Amino acid sequence: MKEDLGLDYFFTFLISKSIKSKNLNLGLLLHSQFIKKALTLRPFITNHLIAMYSKFNEIKSAQKAFDELHVKNSHSWNILISGYSQNGYFDSACKLFDQMPRRNLVSYNSLISGFSQHGFYKESVLVFKKMLKESMIIDSCTGVGVVGACGSLGALRFLCQVHGFMVVYGLDLNLIVYNALIDAYGKCGDVDSAHRIFNRMSERDVVSWTSMVVAYAKVSRLEDAIRIFKEMPVKNTVSWTSLITGFAENSCGNEALNLFRQMLEEGEQPNAYTFVSVLSVCADLALIGKACSHAGLVTEGMRILNLMEKGFGVTPRSDHYAILIDLLGRKNNLEEAMNMIKRTPNGPNRVGMWGALLGACRVHGNLAIARQAAEALFELEPNNAARYVMLSNVYAAARKWEDSRAVRRLMEERGLRKEAAYSWIDVRNVRHEFVAKGEGHAQIEKIAEVIIILVDHIKDVGCIPLRDGTLFPGEDDGFTAC
Repeated sequence: MKEDLGLDYFFTFLISKSIKSKNLNLGLLLHSQFIKKALTLRPFITNHLIAMYSKFNEIKSAQKAFDELHVKNSHSWNILISGYSQNGYFDSACKLFDQMPRRNLVSYNSLISGFSQHGFYKESVLVFKKMLKESMIIDSCTGVGVVGACGSLGALRFLCQVHGFMVVYGLDLNLIVYNALIDAYGKCGDVDSAHRIFNRMSERDVVSWTSMVVAYAKVSRLEDAIRIFKEMPVKNTVSWTSLITGFAENSCGNEALNLFRQMLEEGEQPNAYTFVSVLSVCADLALIGKACSHAGLVTEGMRILNLMEKGFGVTPRSDHYAILIDLLGRKNNLEEAMNMIKRTPNGPNRVGMWGALLGACRVHGNLAIARQAAEALFELEPNNAARYVMLSNVYAAARKWEDSRAVRRLMEERGLRKEAAYSWIDVRNVRHEFVAKGEGHAQIEKIAEVIIILVDHIKDVGCIPLRDGTLFPGEDDGFTAC
């Protein structure tokens, strides 16, 4: 028996080693040795194997190991539920959760944190409510998951209820919980509550300070953001990037660039996210600046891109290139923009790059490059009808009516229909949804009146709106482009 336990601990040590070293082959070798030698896989070892396969997203192997386990303890169920949740397989996680003979705190926390981490915030809150209905005791891990979901949803009222619940039930409000609360209140725009929590903390770390900087920047209280930033005992790349991003998002581009220069002067190493913010500033300044300033901003953008790799060892990603392509498109350097797309590595923002180029082609009337950009988009998103409509509109804007109709026919031949466009806005924690040509909103008449007033103002400053909502120079009406 002692020898068996010793062997169990030895194998679990090696399995843990394979996880830490990200070496799946080592784990597979260990598992195969157990099978070859016909050794008994007790729950203690199998649970480690399930965890290992889950970490490597080998979820089918994790399920197989679970199924082959004759005696399953609650830990076995929880590890697999966590594995499904962390890898985004929520249907399977919920199904397993429902099958579990006796659910416990860890089971609920696995679902709550998994949903939150993958952006399913409403589902995370629903699991929490179900937990309360079943009179489950919660802990600080539960609180962190639900608080994060509330912040991302902008659900201030429910956040206050959860916070109060945590206090009443005497949960351990540790540093991690406090940081989550500051972040959530900040995302909900209640910066005063965030600051009260911040002041109450006996211990703060760089996350606490950075969360307050972000909270103030979100509500445009940039002086307070700077004040908190200057008071920070220790600054890091994330805190600098957060401040730069805050200024950028508040249309303070020049100040954001000055902060970036200050960051470099103080010897702080920027990361990929820093450069996204800095390049975005260049793009925004080009948008609001005069045409003569665009060339300088494009040059600055290219210089920053080169600085990333050569100066700081940060490999440019597709989102960095996407911003530069947008810049080049605004300056009508469409050929250069297209060549840059072809040179960039494949990534999730490749669609965005070609989309930005296609949009620029419409503005500048470049039909040849528009066709190439559209064909690339058709290949990347074969079922996205909006791309066909976009190309059709490019031809229509250039008065190439037959080409425009040909694209629409191609779209019909491929069985594609453009879905009605929709948008939404949250006002005082109430979401208002709008569908193109829809009349379902209770205040639609008042909204229509305001739109008419806005359109009149747009015309007064020299622009006329097209039917699809974009702005285009009026050739025959004496208007000039914005």
